[in-house]
Amino acid sequence: MRARGFAAGVVAVVASFLFASSAMATVAIQVTTTVDEQSDPGVGCSLREAINSSNNDTASAGCMSSGTPSENQITFSPALGANPTIDLNGGLGHLEANTNDLTITGPATVNGDDTPAIRVLLNNGIILTLTSLTISNGNETTDGVGGGIRANGGSLFLNNSTVSGNSATRSSASNVSVLGGGIYSSGQVTLNNSTVANNQASATYTGGAAGSAIALGGGVQVESDDVTMDNSVVSGNQVLAAGNGSGGVEADGGGVRTDGEALIEHSTISGNLASATATGTGPPTVQGGGLLFHGFTGSIDVELSTIANNLLKAPASTTAATQRGGGINDFDAHTSDYISNTIVGNGLDPASQTAGVEGLNFYSAGSRNFANTIVANPVGSAGTNCFGNTPYSTGGDPNVDFPQDMTDPCFTPGSEILNVDPQLGALGNNGGATPTMLPANTSPVIDQGTADSQNDLTEDQRGLTRPVNFPGIPSAFDGSDIGSVEVQLACAGQSVPGGACPVTPVTPVTSAPAGPTGQRAAALAKCKKKKTKKKRKKCRASANKLPV
Repeated sequence: MRARGFAAGVVAVVASFLFASSAMATVAIQVTTTVDEQSDPGVGCSLREAINSSNNDTASAGCMSSGTPSENQITFSPALGANPTIDLNGGLGHLEANTNDLTITGPATVNGDDTPAIRVLLNNGIILTLTSLTISNGNETTDGVGGGIRANGGSLFLNNSTVSGNSATRSSASNVSVLGGGIYSSGQVTLNNSTVANNQASATYTGGAAGSAIALGGGVQVESDDVTMDNSVVSGNQVLAAGNGSGGVEADGGGVRTDGEALIEHSTISGNLASATATGTGPPTVQGGGLLFHGFTGSIDVELSTIANNLLKAPASTTAATQRGGGINDFDAHTSDYISNTIVGNGLDPASQTAGVEGLNFYSAGSRNFANTIVANPVGSAGTNCFGNTPYSTGGDPNVDFPQDMTDPCFTPGSEILNVDPQLGALGNNGGATPTMLPANTSPVIDQGTADSQNDLTEDQRGLTRPVNFPGIPSAFDGSDIGSVEVQLACAGQSVPGGACPVTPVTPVTSAPAGPTGQRAAALAKCKKKKTKKKRKKCRASANKLPV
């Protein structure tokens, strides 16, 4: 089992901050109005006023404090309903949390504003925890950094929360860059049971000269720090770059881009897009339709996760494109482990050119370690399944490479490497917290893998039992299925998936002969009391017809 050093470091940092904060004065504040205001007196305690009270470590502007929590706490009054919605007033700017560590607990939805355009929330260097919140409709057009949330250092924790429908957008006649359509952070980011969906980072250069456009992180951009994901979804995000000059046009990390370490478990990254459109002479570059890891040191650990249906797009251009890693671009020299994952259906958008394709499902600039992972069914008419420093290390564990390109295989061919269609169903709800791709009953990956390299040795992506052994399928390893999903038994003793359930024979129950009822004897006794022989004879004849 591999050590999770940096994750333990996160826990230690959080613990130290919480210990320190216990010695400070703390405030617990309840939001009582959905109106976005900063006035005293106002109509109640707004979320903006509550955050400002936390920043100042005191109650103010109609916000009352209570209790002594270990860090500042903001909640929402039950009188506001089950899931209140707060529409920010763009004239007041974004919400800003600073000075004191803070937890905001919903359910609640907080929307940005379009007139003027603002992001939703800025974290200035604190430990900020958002629980059961939805952050949406942020639109950052000034600095182009963090459409929904921007974190300048500190740590950002999302628990059971959603960041969706946000954008960071800039268009300029000078060099232009945009970072983090949903979330930008220069500190640690942790997603637990959370969703980052349908966000967009878009950079457009219009100068027509030597300028460039670069967009990083359609969903999440973590700069020089670490990202952790567990039971989370990153889907439908886009990172877009366009330019009409001679400089580069680059879009990296449709779903997530990080310069630091990464630990991703029980999560799904799907349907994200990295797109670069060059209408001048500059070269377009698209990298990491789903994930882009750009750290020079440290470790990348992706386990029990699905990376599917992510795309690269570089329309026809004067200068040929560079297109790397439709699913994952694992860049630079660091240690990376890919354990029990499903990396499937990633590749090229139909509108993309076919030049410069390097790894439809997976690209790497360094050696990587794989175990019990499916890399299959890439999308596009050019390029190979994997590219860069192939074949990757497997340590003798089984993996799937389909279709295999013998000139550039993902793994060194061997008896433990399957070069067959894994027969996976469409991405969907198959139980658990995240969408998965369930193997068909006839899939060749069933019972052909091993869980011995997993951190979680006894479960699949959904948290269901692994391994599950079907008696009718021989296995050379522990009987786990290859990939992130374990096909379950429909009943005890089922021989093969989809097979009949054993029927236990039922022994028929035979009734014992009925004992005497005493009816005949009682009737015969009465016959003796008849006065005439004729009547006694007639009575006995009737009595003998009765049950004994």
